[in-house]
Amino acid sequence: MKEKFNAQREIPGYAKLRNQTKIFGIWDDHDYGINDGNVGYEDKIESQKLFLDFLDEPSDSIRRKREGIYASYTFGQSNRQVKLILLDMRYFSTEQGPDGDILGETQWQWLQSELDSSTAQITIITSGTQIIPNDKPIQEKWANFPKSRKRLFQIISDSKKSGVILLSGDVHYAQMFKYTCDMRYPLYEVTSSGMTHSLVDVVGDMMRVFSLEFSWESHYEVEHVFEGHNFGSLIVDWNRQILQLNIHNENSTIVRHLEIPIAALQVEGDKILKEGCHEGPQPFWMNWPTIYFQYALNLGWLLLATTTVLTPFLLMRALYRMIFGCGAPSMKVMKKKT
Repeated sequence: MKEKFNAQREIPGYAKLRNQTKIFGIWDDHDYGINDGNVGYEDKIESQKLFLDFLDEPSDSIRRKREGIYASYTFGQSNRQVKLILLDMRYFSTEQGPDGDILGETQWQWLQSELDSSTAQITIITSGTQIIPNDKPIQEKWANFPKSRKRLFQIISDSKKSGVILLSGDVHYAQMFKYTCDMRYPLYEVTSSGMTHSLVDVVGDMMRVFSLEFSWESHYEVEHVFEGHNFGSLIVDWNRQILQLNIHNENSTIVRHLEIPIAALQVEGDKILKEGCHEGPQPFWMNWPTIYFQYALNLGWLLLATTTVLTPFLLMRALYRMIFGCGAPSMKVMKKKT
C-alpha cells in the first residue's frame, strides 16, 4: 500500500495539484486496502496511518488520534460559511444487510453533533458510495444498509440544518440525484468518479447499453449518467446566492450542470416534503452482494476466453469437412507396414 500511495503522489498532475491547493480526502475500499472492505479488515490501523500520510495530515490531527478517519472542516466567515463533513464508511462498517450499520455508533453521534452545532450556510456531506439511489442492483451503496440510509436522512431532517448537499464516488461514472421523500427541502447528491478510468473502460461498448438500462439509471436521477472520465466541482456563488453543481470531462469541459438557488435549500418551519418517494421494499436481487456479481463476471470472462480460443478451431474443422466431405484428419499415429 505504501508503494502505491507513493506512486500516486509522484504522478505529475497530482503533484501539481498538491502544490497548488490543500487536499481534504476520505477513503473508499481500495484506499482502505481491500475491495468492499469493512470493520473486519485486519490491516485497517496501518491503512489509516498510510492514508493520512498520503494526505499530508498534520501529526497532531485528531484524525491520527482516534479510530477511523472521519472529520469536518469549516471554511469562510460569518454568513458565508461552508462546512465539509467527511464520513468514514469503511472502518466501522458491518456486513451489508437489513440490520447492517455503515458508520458505527460513535461516528453517528459525532455526525449528529456536527450538524446540530454547525453555523454554516452550506454543509457538504461526503460518502465513498452513493447515498440516494436505492434502485441499482449489484453495486455497493447505502441502500444495502437500509437502516443506516434511513437514519442518515432522519438526522439531516431532524437537525433542521439548511443547505445540505451530498457528494459521492465509487461507481466510475458521474450522476446527479434529487431526494424529496420526508425531507424538509430537496436533498441533492452529486456522484463524480473516474478521473483516470471509467466503467466503460472495463465493460466496453458492447455492454454499455445493458449497463445503462440495468445498473446505472435511478428514479431519483436528475442529471443523466456521464460515462467518460470525469471530475466534479461545486461552486458557491454568494453574490447570486446560487449553488453550481458541475461534472467535467477529462478536458475540463462541463458536461452536466445544475444551478440551485440557496433559497431552495432552506428549512421552512415544520414543512415536510412527501412527493417523489420510491421507498418501497426492493426486490431481493436489487441488493445482491457484489461478490455474487463478481463470481458471475468472472464466469462470463471465462466463457468468453474459452469461446475465443475454440472458435478458430471449430471454424477450421467445419471448413475442412466442407472441402473434403469427411471428418477432420485423425490425430492417431499410423504404424508403418513391415
